[in-house]
Amino acid sequence: MLAFHLALAVGSALCFSLYAGLVYTALVIWRQQGDADYPPGFVPRTFITVIVPARNEAAHLPACLESLLAQDYPERLYEIIVVDDHSTDDTPRLVRERYGHQVRLLQLATALRGRSINAYKKAALTLGIREAWGELIVTTDADCLAGPRWLHHLAAAYEQGAPILAGPVRYRPGKGLLGRFQALDNAGMQVLTGAGLASGRLLLANGANLAYPKALFEKLGGFRGLDGRASGDDMLWVQRAVGAGYAIRYLRHPEAVITTHPQPNWASFLQQRIRWASKFGALRDPALWAAQIIVFALCALIFLSYVLGLFGDLFALLLFFALLTGKSLLDYPLLREGTRFLEQPRLLRAFLPAQLLHIGYVLLAGPGGLFTRRYVWKGRRVR
Repeated sequence: MLAFHLALAVGSALCFSLYAGLVYTALVIWRQQGDADYPPGFVPRTFITVIVPARNEAAHLPACLESLLAQDYPERLYEIIVVDDHSTDDTPRLVRERYGHQVRLLQLATALRGRSINAYKKAALTLGIREAWGELIVTTDADCLAGPRWLHHLAAAYEQGAPILAGPVRYRPGKGLLGRFQALDNAGMQVLTGAGLASGRLLLANGANLAYPKALFEKLGGFRGLDGRASGDDMLWVQRAVGAGYAIRYLRHPEAVITTHPQPNWASFLQQRIRWASKFGALRDPALWAAQIIVFALCALIFLSYVLGLFGDLFALLLFFALLTGKSLLDYPLLREGTRFLEQPRLLRAFLPAQLLHIGYVLLAGPGGLFTRRYVWKGRRVR
């Protein structure tokens, strides 16, 4: 038992040290980066195409389109394309009847001509990009809301020389613990994304707020070769572009934030996170793999020490409290930075229960994404 305790202590110390280094490095880099700044009186010149893939989004799409149509950006310099992905609700009719003169509607079913595929969202984006008139492609989701200066900031950063832009995303948490947990977890991810992209080591991005030139997408072959997985229209594409020598920048500015909704229940939340985790098998970023392994290992050690403690192992129980306390002391400043940037400081009230939820979520979603071949998303079973 002594040898086991020694091995457990050494492994825990090593894993915790690596986790502390990861969080500390992210915090240092994040704090060194200021918000994006542009010359006063900036006048955009870039024509932008905003592409919104939509499947059964009649409940959310009107608010999304209203926010896009209300952009403080010259009307002659942007267009909106909604790509309907086999919706069975009123999504296509709503776009035609309410927004037909302002929004272009494309039908993925018509483009596919009955063919069954796996990566429907990538196909929807490909169709939208092929038909786009804009120089700069901007992608978002049908349940997202954009602030009025969103496109202004994207254009300013692009015209300053940033070829690929990953923008910040914020969750509207609602009142329940699940929504607050997702919003808090996302706040930490924004810090990791901003710091990771600034360091050039962690290639993170979110398709709800992503921009790149149409010419670059076509030059690199679009999603060709990436469509074996349903997910990954953001990070797999970014990986391809960075691997080809193109830079990506995190657009850190409160007015560049996209707001979206959390998953409404635990089942859909777990399916979403398994979907996200499923693309990691195709990622070739060693630093990202290392970060995922470190986080998973620490959560596994916390859970293991807790279980052993339940069976009367006092050393393991003390180790559980030590690891959980240490992780909390590291996570709190990370989440404080994220919630401060996203203007959601009240989320920290859910910090303690969120810590426990985070451990369970990592242990379930991580292996689920790597080993689950199929999952359900948008009422469709994909892999």
